[in-house]
Amino acid sequence: MKFRSFSYNKNATLDMRMDQMNNYLIVNLLLITIFDLVHIIKKIKKNDKKHPAKNIFQSLRIEVNQEIENLKELLSKVLFFLTRLIN
Repeated sequence: MKFRSFSYNKNATLDMRMDQMNNYLIVNLLLITIFDLVHIIKKIKKNDKKHPAKNIFQSLRIEVNQEIENLKELLSKVLFFLTRLIN
């Protein structure tokens, strides 16, 4: 399995990095494939209207790519520039 995937519909190494230079791999935390993780999630989460792995995969992707920190940094810069425009 040489390709990476953000989807729970294709099996691959559990690599959700958007930036390949980022050394933070979910596979370092969980030595499993995408389908292994989906299988575990399906056993735990039942009766969901959406795919049971959707929120878990979204959470892992957000953490691996530090999306919350990047958003905080962006908002801080926007606030800085807006403040300068007003003053």
